Amino acid sequence: MSFFLAQRKQLLDASHKPPTSRNNDDKIPRDAKKDTLTTNEWQTQTLQYAKQGTESAKRARKLAEEARMTGILTAEELSKQTEQLETVQDDVETIHRNLEDSEYVISEIEGGFFDNVLPFRKAPKVYKRMAAPAEKRRIEEAKKGIPGIDVEGMKTGKTDKNSTWTVVKNQERRRKPEDQKDSNFKNPFKYFWNWWSGTEWSATDAPQDSSNTMQQESLQQVHNTVEANEPSVTENLSHERLAPLVDKHLRKQDEELDRIGLAVKDMKEIALRMNAELSYQERIMDSLEVNVEDADHRLHGNLRRVNRI
Repeated sequence: MSFFLAQRKQLLDASHKPPTSRNNDDKIPRDAKKDTLTTNEWQTQTLQYAKQGTESAKRARKLAEEARMTGILTAEELSKQTEQLETVQDDVETIHRNLEDSEYVISEIEGGFFDNVLPFRKAPKVYKRMAAPAEKRRIEEAKKGIPGIDVEGMKTGKTDKNSTWTVVKNQERRRKPEDQKDSNFKNPFKYFWNWWSGTEWSATDAPQDSSNTMQQESLQQVHNTVEANEPSVTENLSHERLAPLVDKHLRKQDEELDRIGLAVKDMKEIALRMNAELSYQERIMDSLEVNVEDADHRLHGNLRRVNRI
């Protein structure tokens, strides 16, 4: 009995004794260790999601620009098809003019020699056509191929409206001297007064905001530093280093989305103009269908008259 009491006392003493720590990790509270791991994982996931968003935006932009280029090439082929239909229509009109001349000659032959001196000579028959040729487009539209769209300018990015291929930088700064020239041209008295008073405005004399310039330079330096020292995804980051990295990816995504928006806008404009081009082709083909049948009927009638002669 005394043996069991001594063993019980030994177990109670051992339970009240504090545990011995084998390493330094056991000294960290469990809640603090859990918070530290959660923060590191959150920072890593934030940077990873930012990179994935940038890559997705780049892929979407490439697909949008490829679709835009496909639309431009389709518009060019449609323009070539329109030119071919217009050429066919001109050839059919030439055939009708030749048939008209041949009908006049056949009428002269049918009348004979004495028909010219008879006072009651009948006038030669004039063939009445079933349809008139389709009205052609204006010269400005024909030059551009697609009505209202400069396809060549859109391909090279020379147009202001469709500038997807060339990113316009400092557009407002470049517009100032152009607007000044336009105002001088529209108001010559103002230009003469500026020249006489020596207060002519120039783009180089325009005041510049030093704070904005310094802010842009500092942001550019931060982006250059971030690009040079960008860590891997698995590396632990501080809030001071994480913010510029995420900001850089967000800016890239914003630029890619802007270019996607411009490409979609161009594709919508191309689709609308191609619809107008197809309507114009439909009018040409409807007119050609009637005029070709009319020319065929006219030709067979002339052949029958020649055979009777």
